[in-house]
Order: sequence, then C-alpha cells, then structure tokens
Amino acid sequence: MTESSSGPERTPLERGELLLAAVVVVAALVLHAVFLTQSGGLWRDEVNSLNLAKLDLSGIAKNLEYDSFPIGWFVLLKCWTIIAPAGDLSLRVFGVVIGLALIAAVWLAGRSMTGRTPLLALALLVFDAGTVRFGDSIRGYGVGTLFGVLAYWSLWRLGQRRDARSFWIAAAASIVAVHLLYFNAAVVFASCAGAATRGAFARSVRDVMRPLLVGAIAAVTLVPYVGMFTQARRWNDLLRYDIGPVWLSWMWQTAHAGSGPVAIILWDVALAAVALLSILVLVRRGKTMLAMSGLEHHAVAFFAGTVAYVVFLLRLGYYTSPWYYLALGLLVAVPLDALAGSVTGVRGRAAVIVLAVVHLAAAFGPAIAFTSERLTNVDIVAAELTTQTRTGDLVVVIPWQSIVSWGRYYHGPAVSVSVPPVRFTEWHRYDLFQNAMDDPAVMKGLLVDVDAALARGSRVFVVRNVGGSSRIPRHPPAPRIDGQGDAIVLFDSHLEAIGASLVEMPPFPAAAEFESLAVWQVRMAAWPND
Repeated sequence: MTESSSGPERTPLERGELLLAAVVVVAALVLHAVFLTQSGGLWRDEVNSLNLAKLDLSGIAKNLEYDSFPIGWFVLLKCWTIIAPAGDLSLRVFGVVIGLALIAAVWLAGRSMTGRTPLLALALLVFDAGTVRFGDSIRGYGVGTLFGVLAYWSLWRLGQRRDARSFWIAAAASIVAVHLLYFNAAVVFASCAGAATRGAFARSVRDVMRPLLVGAIAAVTLVPYVGMFTQARRWNDLLRYDIGPVWLSWMWQTAHAGSGPVAIILWDVALAAVALLSILVLVRRGKTMLAMSGLEHHAVAFFAGTVAYVVFLLRLGYYTSPWYYLALGLLVAVPLDALAGSVTGVRGRAAVIVLAVVHLAAAFGPAIAFTSERLTNVDIVAAELTTQTRTGDLVVVIPWQSIVSWGRYYHGPAVSVSVPPVRFTEWHRYDLFQNAMDDPAVMKGLLVDVDAALARGSRVFVVRNVGGSSRIPRHPPAPRIDGQGDAIVLFDSHLEAIGASLVEMPPFPAAAEFESLAVWQVRMAAWPND
C-alpha cells in the first residue's frame, strides 16, 4: 500500500464501503426528516414521560414506577424543556437530535473498533425504520441505545488502553447508559463479559478485573431502583402476559417490519451470522488461548448480551412492544460488523456491500411509509372537539390510557372522563386503574352523568381508540366489573339499553395502531338533533 500526503491510500473495497456508508447515512437522514415533519403530536406514552419530567427530581423519583425508564431519561428530558419550549415541534427536534447522535456514535465507535467504515452496523441499526420511529420518539429508547453503543465501545476501548482515563470513561458511559434505559443493564453486562474474556485470553488478571469493576460500579448504582420495582409489584400483573420464546421471536421480527419483509429476513440472517461467527472466533481462540484484535470481546458480548436480554424479557413478562428491541439490535449489529470483515476477509466484506445495497433498495420505500405515519391523531381530534363542544357536554375517552394525551390537547369546556373512570390523568396510574377494576360501582357515576347530559339536551361524544378500524365493537352485557374490558362492555351495553345510537363524525386522519382515535356522537331517538 502506498502512502500519500493525506495518509494511506484506500483500496477500492474501502472506497466502496465508505461511499455506500455515506449513502446509507443520507438515506437515514431522510427518514429522520420525514419523521420530524410527519409524525404529528405526542402519543400517550410520550405525554406520560413529558408530564413526569415536569416534576422536581424528588417527584420524578417517587413516580418512576409509572413509566418505563430510569431517572436519567427524565432528567435529560427535563433539561431540554428548560432550555427549549415544550411544544410538539421542539420535542420532535429533540428526538431527531438524539437520532443524529446515534448515527455519529455508531460510525465513530465502529471505526474505532475495526479501523473500517462500519457499513453493516449503519445499514442494519441506523437505517432501520424502527430505530428512527421509536428512537426519535419522546421516550428513552433512542438515547438509551445511543449510550448503549457508547458503553459498548468504551469497554472495548478499555481492553486497548490500560490507563485510568479509559477506565473512568467506561465507568461513566456504563453508569449513564443503565440510568437511561433498563435494558442497557444487559448491554453493559455483555460488554463487561466480553472485555473480561479478552483479558483472560491475554492472561492478564488486571485486564479481567477492570471491566468487571466497571460492571460492579454500574450495578451498584441501580440498587436504589429495587424499592421502586418492589412497589410496582402491587399492580404490574396488569401488564404481564404469558410470553415465551416464540412470542419474543415474533416481536423481534415485528420490530423490524417497518423496513419491509426483506429487512426482516436480513435481521434474521444477521442474528444467525453473528452467532456462527462468534462460535468460530471462540473456538479459534480456545485452541490458541491468544487474544486477537478484540474479536473475542464481540463474540462473548453477543452471546452474553443476547441471553441476558432474553432472560430479562421473559422475567419481565410484558407485552414487549417493538421498541423494546432497539438495544438488542445493537448487540447484534455492532458485534456482527466487527466480526464479519475480520473473520471472513475480503470476500466477506464484499458480501456485506452487496447485502447493504439490497437492504437499502428494498427497505427505503417501506421505511419512508412507516416513518411518515402519525404516532397518534389525538391532537387533531382534540382540536376539532375543542371548537365543537360547549359547557355541559361530556367527552368519554376509551381506553383510559388515552386520557393522558387527551389532556395535553383538548382545551374545550366539556368535561372529559375515561372508561373506566380514573381520577388522575397526568400519567398512567396503574395502581388507580387496579382500584377501579376492583370497584363494582366504578361505572355508576359515569353512566349517571351520560344520562343526565342527554336528558338536559347536552351532547355526549365518544372518543375511542379503534386501531385503524372505524367500527364500534359490540359486546354482550357484562355481569360485573373485573377489568377494563368489562368496563367498556358495560358502557356499550348501557348505551344500547337506553336506546342510544352512535353517529360517527367525519373520519380523522389515521394514525399508528396504538392510538388511532375516532369520534361518535351519542344520539337518542327522543332527543332532537341540533
């Protein structure tokens, strides 16, 4: 290789990787721009986080059980709302800034660890519709993935540089990572295991103990959350499901479905490929008992992290929405990128270029469509009803979780109430919801209010999450209230019993399935239309 005045001359393969990586980044920037301009208002979980972030630090700490993130996420969000307006556009910009930082982190960390352009990690993790849509949302998944990458890189770097500065950088990155996203505990554990294994192959007790000490420090800082998790056990059975490996596999594919069917296949191939390459590396290192370029770090980190992540999800038992898998994606994409070029050589790197081109071509259209979908239409529906409702009217919001986002956008004179009625509406108080489920008379007051509003000539509007469907489901009468479903059944049955009809308002723009609202006005045969 010849030297030029500007440094070593790149080979055609390196130039191809760099050029394609630049194209991937530009395509990812397009997705971020589409999300910024098309995603619309904040959906209920985003408003949940925002409202919690408005509290002081003591208030946030006391209410952490009612959201999905450690305190670091709320501190970061609070800082943004202090320096910038808390309007929708400002918050969307905040999300995009995090997304752009993730691109930079993947590029710089990959370049540092391999000496090459991290084309595979960029193509899989950065140019992924799910990463953009869920990472840029006002939730902690994007910034958590960002610091997960930084923690992974800093612990790899700890094996390269044995100075105190590298140790404290790794410790700081790991602590911040686990206090932004609970799932990062698996990422830090994986990275510590990889770094310690690398030290073991190098026959250095010091290099084994240093990453383990970083992990221990990060783990100790999580101890204060034990009380919060214990407290949440009062009600979190409401969110637990009978999930298993088949369910997790299906949700893993769903997490990448926004980029189209080819992307799902490529992520599955990537998962299988990193497993095979990791086994190959560990077998080779086991035979020679020599450390080599940190490859054993990536191999062990993949296996340790994936197992820890799956165990965590199974123990959690939650529905595991697609955004739960962003951090798991980095445990696949980053190690695979490091292993693919080093283990397979020139042919492997050429194959990566081909796969990246296929992924880019096949995923761009579906990804544009996915990132251009609104997260919710609650802002549009609330704005319309703000102008239409008057004093004495009643707005019934179904399900109860949507009353949180409804409260941000509805500014009309009518009283708004959820089904079942939950008296606190700033964030999701599942403990109050559980109390409502245990109260056989929880719907009595609401049904009386509905009858009274209709009797005096006021209007009742039903705002309902239909998940993209414009129909009202019909249920048989419920004998008792033992859950949210029964409360909704009882509400529907009561309207039928009093002879009410539901007149749908002109349809509003559709949104994502988790908060796509439609509106019906309740009318009585004996009540004249106005």
